[in-house]
Amino acid sequence: MWKFVGADNNGDDFRTLDQSFAPWVFYRYADALLMKAEAINQLNQPLEASRLVKTIRERARALDIMPMDSTDKSAMTNFIVEERQREFAFEGKRWFDLLRNAKRNNYEQPAFLTNAAALSIAPSLQQAAFNKLKDPNSHYMPIYFYEISSNPLLVQNPFYR
Repeated sequence: MWKFVGADNNGDDFRTLDQSFAPWVFYRYADALLMKAEAINQLNQPLEASRLVKTIRERARALDIMPMDSTDKSAMTNFIVEERQREFAFEGKRWFDLLRNAKRNNYEQPAFLTNAAALSIAPSLQQAAFNKLKDPNSHYMPIYFYEISSNPLLVQNPFYR
């Protein structure tokens, strides 16, 4: 594929060094189904969302270790987030899933972020991490200094001032 090698069908005409980046994003079918399940669940249809999640779990031959509550929107939200964690392990989607669900309804459930931090941060450092996560500006990276110096209209993320 051009994204990885840059060769034409004959195997020659490789892309040049200035064409080395390829910002393609691929979505797997499981990702599309879980996005749909999340959206349907937010429309207060957890039973329909559970059917989509079940389709993915059957395809993966997942064990039914944890029960799925298809009658409660909040429980189904948690199950979908956990299913996304299992399905997309090591694909770099976890932070965005947690942040999206924590931010929903004006940060109604910041526990998505703090619970994840509690699992990965040493107990002696957890309180400092929790305090940082309380500031929504900490959820986004700083703007690179070259970008700010090139464009005086840009303002640095307040968390990094």
